[in-house]
Amino acid sequence: MSDPIPVSPIPGPMRPLAFAIRSTRLLGFCSAVFGLVFVMAFGYFNPYRLYAHWGIAIGLVIWFIPGVLLMLCAAQLQLRRRSAAVGAMVITSVHVIFALGALVGSCTLSPVSPIPIVMSILWVAATVQLVVHLRKSLPLLEHDAERRKGFEVRIKDRVHS
Repeated sequence: MSDPIPVSPIPGPMRPLAFAIRSTRLLGFCSAVFGLVFVMAFGYFNPYRLYAHWGIAIGLVIWFIPGVLLMLCAAQLQLRRRSAAVGAMVITSVHVIFALGALVGSCTLSPVSPIPIVMSILWVAATVQLVVHLRKSLPLLEHDAERRKGFEVRIKDRVHS
């Protein structure tokens, strides 16, 4: 008989942190790539040159820059930095607001199509799941003050002659 397949490839107490790192890296990569595609399609290759700068700004601000910042936070999470988890939570919270705005816009503005609605719902689900993973990983991370202490008082031993 074969061995049973484990439920999670990452056993033990570090599982929430591993999920948070992997999810942060994945959402950051997907966001950066989508932002780059958005900038190219609706910015540089936009046939209406009047609106090209809006495509570039939206692609950079909503997707590309937060995606790069999420990948940086994932790298800092591997070093167990608590500030990286808090920063990633702030970035993904702003992403949730943008995703909900895209969902409302997809449902109310014409033409109503199921593809943007489904993509917005998946975007909301992914960002909410990332916030949950980051929240569960917070107890596993060290406070930055514990890692980098301030000034320490050291008493030198005097040699009496």
